[in-house]
Amino acid sequence: MSYTMLVSYLENSKNRTFDVSQIVHNIEYTTSIDAQPGKLTFMLEKDNSNSLKIGMGSLVQFFSNGKSVFYGKVFTVETDISDVYRVVAYDMLRYFKNSDSLLVDESFDNIGVLFDKIINAYELKGRLGEWTNEVNLQPLEAHYFSNDTLFDILSYYMDLENSRMTKSLKSNRVYKTKDSENLAVRLYLRCSYDVIELREIRYDFLCDEESGDLKDTVLLIGDESLMTDYDYKVDIDNETYNRLIFVYSEKDKNSSAESESNVQVKEKQMVAAMDAGHIISGTGTDLDGTAVGENTKSRWNILSKIIELKNLEATNQLQEYMKASLEFYSQPNRTLKINAIGHDSIFAGSAFYLHLSKLDVNYPVYVISATHRYEADEHMMELEVATNVKMRKFL
Repeated sequence: MSYTMLVSYLENSKNRTFDVSQIVHNIEYTTSIDAQPGKLTFMLEKDNSNSLKIGMGSLVQFFSNGKSVFYGKVFTVETDISDVYRVVAYDMLRYFKNSDSLLVDESFDNIGVLFDKIINAYELKGRLGEWTNEVNLQPLEAHYFSNDTLFDILSYYMDLENSRMTKSLKSNRVYKTKDSENLAVRLYLRCSYDVIELREIRYDFLCDEESGDLKDTVLLIGDESLMTDYDYKVDIDNETYNRLIFVYSEKDKNSSAESESNVQVKEKQMVAAMDAGHIISGTGTDLDGTAVGENTKSRWNILSKIIELKNLEATNQLQEYMKASLEFYSQPNRTLKINAIGHDSIFAGSAFYLHLSKLDVNYPVYVISATHRYEADEHMMELEVATNVKMRKFL
């Protein structure tokens, strides 16, 4: 394993580039499918020539075994009485933390148009994933964003697309997962070296990006293959509920919250929405809570959560939202973190085949977050994985 790191900066209107590979160590590179930039941290020794001048905005390029891994800018430099500097650099997605105000109207045909507008406005490089040729993207609903980050603006519409898009894997090959029969599509943002990509995670799910076909060979991690350790956890202590109460309150509505508060304790009554304690009629919901209430009450007792609705959507949208909420919250949290020998093809949003005989796992998983650590001749990685990327859970 070999790596190269280059640091560039402007001096007297001239670009100067230094190879710091021999004086850099403790390199850590982290990516996540959640809206946040890739982060590269490293320790930099003082160069003997005193010619290196790393500072805010210095360009950092990192290569591992000849593969382009990271391209970004320095945002933090720390030091102390020693001659060692701790440097934090972010990839180009860092600029999606910029805030802006934007009116999205009928001129935005779909999320791809919005993405291109943002990329061009901030003078970045960007491209859309191959999913644009296959997915019928919906026109964007009108919305005004005021002082929101670019991440928030795009995430608003990505969430809408993610909630409605599902596709089945079209192949005779059998790559079974917990949800592979009706694989949830998920759009996410990734910085591929210096290019920001709006991608569909399915194409990283063991598929060839150009043809969309499942690959003939896949990366295997697990028993006796790259893995050095793992941590599997199951709990109902964090964001697990078997009773959900959906509440909608109008500030100008003068009604007693106590008059019909008994609806909250009816075991088979799932409240669709409430207005100051009153059930709002006309929602048309047929959810009675039996699946989530009765099946787990004897084991968990009652774990309840109130979800406040910002507005009353159309009946079918409310139904879908409630069903999705029930599916998400009614299951125990299962998390799986894996420590393994580093592999440069693994990043947040990619996938690999996992084999853990102790847990009876023998199927592909998605990478929710990935941290790669490079030191001398060692490359290790820590991964958080999930089988259902839409829910961010290992089921």
